This record gives sequence, C-alpha cells and structure tokens, in this order.
Amino acid sequence: MTTEPKEPKQKRVRSPSYPGIDLEESLNRARILWEKVNRHPVSVDVAARYWELAPQGSQALVTIAALKKFGLAEESESTAGREIKLTDLAISLVYNPDVGSPEYKALLAQAALSPQIHDELWQKYQGTLPDDKLIERYLVIERKFNQKYVSQFISEFRRTIEFAKLRNFDKVPATSSLKVNQATEKTESRPTLKFVPGYIGGGGKAHEATDSNISEVPIFLDEDKYAKVPFPLTEEDYQLLLEQLRLLKKRLVPKAK
Repeated sequence: MTTEPKEPKQKRVRSPSYPGIDLEESLNRARILWEKVNRHPVSVDVAARYWELAPQGSQALVTIAALKKFGLAEESESTAGREIKLTDLAISLVYNPDVGSPEYKALLAQAALSPQIHDELWQKYQGTLPDDKLIERYLVIERKFNQKYVSQFISEFRRTIEFAKLRNFDKVPATSSLKVNQATEKTESRPTLKFVPGYIGGGGKAHEATDSNISEVPIFLDEDKYAKVPFPLTEEDYQLLLEQLRLLKKRLVPKAK
C-alpha cells in the first residue's frame, strides 16, 4: 500500500511590524489611561478593562502594541506581571493640549512617524503618497508584506497621516497661518524651518534655498552631512526647531552597539 506524499506545510508570511490601530484611536486609549491612572504604571489586564476589552483578547494586545509603536507607552515587568505606562510624549499630547500650536503639531508628527514602517514610507514618497496599488506593490515585493494584510496597513497609515495633518515632508509651518500644502505655494518672506531629506535621513541631494533674502546656517552632522537652519530665528521658530530635532533624534543619533 502506497501513500501519497504530503505537501510541505507552507509557512505563514509575516509582514513587517506595524500598528494595528491608527494614531487617533491610540491617542483616545492613551487618554483613557491618563484619566484613570495618570502617569503611574498599570497592569495590562487592568488597562484592557479600562478600554472595555477582554484582558487576554487580541484587541487588547493590538492596542498595547500600537501604543508602544507610536511611542505613547512603554512596557515593563513587575511582580504583578506585565505593566504599561504612558510616556512623556503621550502625556504631552493628551493632557490639555494646545492643538493649534506648532509644538503640538511637531509632537503629533513625531508620534505618527515613530513606527519604523511609517517613517520609511514617508521618506520614500517625501510626503506625496501615490495610489494605494503602487504602495501595495512596493510593500509586497520589496518589504515582503503578507498580501492578505497589506491593504489593512495602508488604510491605517493613511488615517494616521491624515490625523497628524502631515502634508509635505520638505516643509513644516513655522506658524499656523502659513500654508504648506503645495510645494509651489508662496509664503511669507521671513525664514521658515524646513527638513532637508538629503542630509537628515540620508539619500539624495539637499534642497537649495530659493529665497535670496534667507540666510542659512549649516549644522554639521557628519563629514559630508549637514542640516540647514534659517537665520535669524524668531523665538517661536527656535522652539519649533527644538521640537523638530526631537522628532529627528532617532535618525541623527545612532543606537549604541
């Protein structure tokens, strides 16, 4: 008696790690933790009950993972088991925020781009996202995403970018009155802060200043890499610069080996 050879069991294709819920929902759940426990650590089971989720259910685990990816929570172990607590970034975003301030917008952008795959896509397309099919093709072929879940991720990514009001990677408004939705749109002639992807983040050439009235001071990062900062700065622009540097810290400061 002969038996048919068994087909080898196919391994499940695991996509790169990404948040299972978008930034807006993550902040809503961070806000609940702030109202319940302030900045104190709380067990994972208790946090799930605050969110009205099953303590050991998949949604609770997805929520905790998303909060960590967005930099809103950190996890630790105690005698009571797994615990999480809000980060300073989360508290700054949920505790009586001035949602119209440049500082709030910079922190919101920091959270939105904290997941590595978010930051990668934002840099790749420089803030101008193409059609979903093009993003999907890149993710499946180049980043080895599981095709079954790729559309779910793209939807989450777009919702997060929309919520954070990120429009153009090269420019960040110095005041809420400046319009930066289009690269060709004219703004006030005073200096405005901008990212230079060719040097902050690597790859490509730096954008040259087009306004002869703007003086720029280079901040040298490496032998052949530098960031351009307009000069002089207003106090508001200086504070925004500090927030942007915090946003870019993970790209500027290599992890210790």
